[in-house]
Amino acid sequence: MKNFRNVLASIMLCSSVSVMADTGVFVGVVYDFGSGSHASSGLGLSAKVVSDDEEDKAVGAVGLSYFPRAANKLGVDVSIGYTFDNGLVTLGYDILNKQPQMGLGYMDTDDGSTSSPAPVDEGGDGGDGEGPEVLY
Repeated sequence: MKNFRNVLASIMLCSSVSVMADTGVFVGVVYDFGSGSHASSGLGLSAKVVSDDEEDKAVGAVGLSYFPRAANKLGVDVSIGYTFDNGLVTLGYDILNKQPQMGLGYMDTDDGSTSSPAPVDEGGDGGDGEGPEVLY
């Protein structure tokens, strides 16, 4: 029952982060540190919802991880991280497995530059502002 409440709380947190503007999606590898009764330490694959998609920013993230070689195959984490050019590095805590976690992976980041198209002359007047050009 306790794991169910943890998963439910994590899902609610994921849904609240995803409704914010400019969120990003992370796909990468994670490593859970630790040993003992929670035999899920090791390398895994992860997908995370990230609080911002801008480059060179500190961000928050929540994610779901899969550990193919572990007894506990799934993990749910809450992390903080830093974005860079098309990537993210995170440090966090795996709630289900009760272990610290580090992640590195791909994220489509926005570098903040905006390119606007050239203005379009919709007057059809040849650009002189005097009305339509008439040819005889």
